[in-house]
Amino acid sequence: MIPFPLTIQVLQDLEGIFSIFEGQEFVGLIQKIRLEDKNLHIGRFFINPQKQGQGFGSQAFRKFVSLAFENGDIDSISLNVFEANQVAKHLYQKEGFEIVQTIEAPVRKYLMKKFR
Repeated sequence: MIPFPLTIQVLQDLEGIFSIFEGQEFVGLIQKIRLEDKNLHIGRFFINPQKQGQGFGSQAFRKFVSLAFENGDIDSISLNVFEANQVAKHLYQKEGFEIVQTIEAPVRKYLMKKFR
């Protein structure tokens, strides 16, 4: 179990991290958590709230997806997004992800997926 709120130490201990920097400043990360049946599942994706709205997330997410699909063992990428997080949902849709499942409980969220 990963504690919340995340601390620098917890972040440094996470595996499968794609770190996002502006120059030398850490601004966010994308974490891949599992690869099953040629599908890479993303577990965490966040940008420092003070850096949001500046294009870092869009640019990093696009690059992450591109790099993942360079791996011949990956045919799709999936992630979960809460219904309330419309900004993230819009970003994922803009990058070609589609809702493949709606999960109602405990909080409504969507499983989204993009195929090669």
